[in-house]
Amino acid sequence: MSTPPDGWTLIKGVSCAGWDIWAGKCERGGRSPYAVLRRRIADQDTYDIGKRHPSLESVTAAIDEIRQTLREGKYRFDDLFPEEKLIDHPNYGAF
Repeated sequence: MSTPPDGWTLIKGVSCAGWDIWAGKCERGGRSPYAVLRRRIADQDTYDIGKRHPSLESVTAAIDEIRQTLREGKYRFDDLFPEEKLIDHPNYGAF
């Protein structure tokens, strides 16, 4: 596992299909201190920070949804990070 971005603590995660995906909490997060963080295991040493969440329950639900997708045998990027849940991100276009 790589080190999370400065100010972030990793809470709950899963590594599968070349992805390292975690729920994280930012010390300086304001009203939305939680987010899903991800990295391609073979390509990245740092995590990309995705959609911000207002509560631990919300970000945990997002991670649980990703885990369920993996259990269903869906490993493609579009399966794990559906377009309707993405935000702009410079490394992947959207996350």
